[in-house]
Amino acid sequence: MKYSKIIFMILLLSMITLSACGKMTPEPNLSLAYQDSKLDIIYYGNYNNDKEEDIEAQLKDYMIGKKFEELPIIKYGDDLLIKRLNFTTEEYIIYDYILDNKCNIVSQFTSEGYIVTTSDEAQSIFKYSNNHSIDEFQNYLIEDKNVHCLIINCEIDGSKFSFATLVLN
Repeated sequence: MKYSKIIFMILLLSMITLSACGKMTPEPNLSLAYQDSKLDIIYYGNYNNDKEEDIEAQLKDYMIGKKFEELPIIKYGDDLLIKRLNFTTEEYIIYDYILDNKCNIVSQFTSEGYIVTTSDEAQSIFKYSNNHSIDEFQNYLIEDKNVHCLIINCEIDGSKFSFATLVLN
């Protein structure tokens, strides 16, 4: 009899805990497309997205088993389509960093980002442009192209969230 009360209490507490978990807000999802192909998104969430070392660590983890040569090639002046899938935000701030072959950021980390406002249709267009000196990063070319990390920051419900993608240019 005593054990049945304990088991009943454990089951009751488990059910309460599980029911509370079902009411959580889902993680924000973002889609990034170039022409007709989707770009892979690296999700940073609302942590590990401020310090250069934390960003580099996430990029290194993402690149395990991948080759830089397999990254999509995007030309300056082309449009990227940003589509939010399950959240709202007023704007994105997009940072463009150049990486070396070990996923270390070699361009200026404190550079200013591009501001892209959002629309009611949940999609925005970002015109990819060059904000780096081409000659300055010649030593970091991979097959005659630089590796770029695009960090997309936005504010969701008062918290800063970050997403990233890697491309060649």
